[in-house]
Amino acid sequence: MSGVTTRGRFGRAAAGTVVALGSALAVSLLTACGGGDPTTSDLPAGITAARPSISVDEAKFVLDANAHGADITGATVDDDIETGTTICWALKNGGVQIKDLVAQLTPEEAPRATLLIAAAIPAFCPDYDSQVGQLSPTG
Repeated sequence: MSGVTTRGRFGRAAAGTVVALGSALAVSLLTACGGGDPTTSDLPAGITAARPSISVDEAKFVLDANAHGADITGATVDDDIETGTTICWALKNGGVQIKDLVAQLTPEEAPRATLLIAAAIPAFCPDYDSQVGQLSPTG
């Protein structure tokens, strides 16, 4: 398998399940939401320009991944969000567990990929939070 930062690391099946919000709607949702939801000013430079239709969940994913060292940038945001949503699609529809996904990773891609997986679960598929422990070496 190719590196995790390339488009479709875990397949493209989730691409059809992710519907992008319109630019104006998504930006207004981000700026209007309160109570801890991120705003466009919370995002790293270049993210909003690269993905003007970013949703609140996608913004949470970016912020969580970056806080843990995954370094999502404007250049990688589309691929990284696709990776995150595809991970959740695989968990929901593919009959796999996080440990199955991690087992497919090479030693080179595992560090960043596990950060993306850990950020994807609460943002896109919190029903699988109980499997996050599988990301640890003892999980």
